[in-house]
Amino acid sequence: MKTAKPKRINWCNWRITQKIIDYDWQRLHPRNLRHMKISWRKPRLRRRDLIWLIICALLLILLGLCALAYRHTANLLPAEDMASRWAGASEERFTQISCFFERDEAPTVEQLLQFGREVDQALLDASLEAAEGGRLWTYAYSARDDKISVSGDHGAADAAAFGIAGDYFLFHPLRLLDGSYISAADLMDDRVVLDEELAWRTYGSADLAGLSVTINDKPYLIAGVISREQDRYNSLTYPTIPTIYMSYSAFTKISEAPVSSYQIVLPDPISGFGYNLIKEKFPLGDHGEAVENSGRFSWGAVANTLLNYAERTIKDNEIAYPYWENAARLAENHLSVLLVLSCLLALFPAGSLIYLIVKEIKHVKHHLKKPRQNI
Repeated sequence: MKTAKPKRINWCNWRITQKIIDYDWQRLHPRNLRHMKISWRKPRLRRRDLIWLIICALLLILLGLCALAYRHTANLLPAEDMASRWAGASEERFTQISCFFERDEAPTVEQLLQFGREVDQALLDASLEAAEGGRLWTYAYSARDDKISVSGDHGAADAAAFGIAGDYFLFHPLRLLDGSYISAADLMDDRVVLDEELAWRTYGSADLAGLSVTINDKPYLIAGVISREQDRYNSLTYPTIPTIYMSYSAFTKISEAPVSSYQIVLPDPISGFGYNLIKEKFPLGDHGEAVENSGRFSWGAVANTLLNYAERTIKDNEIAYPYWENAARLAENHLSVLLVLSCLLALFPAGSLIYLIVKEIKHVKHHLKKPRQNI
């Protein structure tokens, strides 16, 4: 009896189809293989699958762009990154914290000095000691008055004066156009730093190091000229009038404005060590606010800000935040938008991946349950 010609074997998607499994395997004897015609075909995507892949690809590209924008924004404000600059190549962990006060509850210089001694003692109790000639922590504080008249040889202008102490220009590395910064190490308190706008209004130039300006009939030596911060956040919050920086001791002679902000960077051997020290020891008053700058732009911190957006919007104090804190809060708002947008863009690809995984698991389970065919 003549052997029947086997049916055509179809290899689909580069694997044997279910029809092969159900086939009478006895017919697959070597003498019958020569009659078999095996066809190979490349996988063909249905139109629906192709559209699905294109949508996923576009969403993933947009998600990548959002991630790049997020990273760029988070690294845009150097005033929020003092802890990493202070740590340098050290493996020790540091944290940066900023404190803001209402005008009536502003701490005095004596209280700030006392707090400094308490920080030294707390670090000593935690067995943290600085290397010889080094420092474990540093600070800066400032006050502001917007009604200071400054005059030079070529003109005069009303300016915003910042009275600063400590390592202010370490926390705020404004770009120098000429000269140098002022610091706590200066022997005299009659040196000032002008921003570029005030330099041009008083002298018509930015090369002023060594010259002087007059405030309340007293001359002050110009130590340097700085450029305003040009990023999109600080450019919106920086004082709109010319600005001058002077030591806090000199500032108190021309203004009665109290300290409005205090910044500190210190070791953080365990998470929360520095922040808890501030909350326990620093004279914040009843309505003062402490903000941990380190990591405030991380995904988790921004998500927490988003969850507490209503509380953040409702302001129940009279704190006048400095321009750099307003810039940071504006950046947090934009990062919140990017975070929400990223989550929305990730929903469809993530859902599709979960669907494929579940489908494949069901497919495997189906074949595992099917009884073996007798050969």
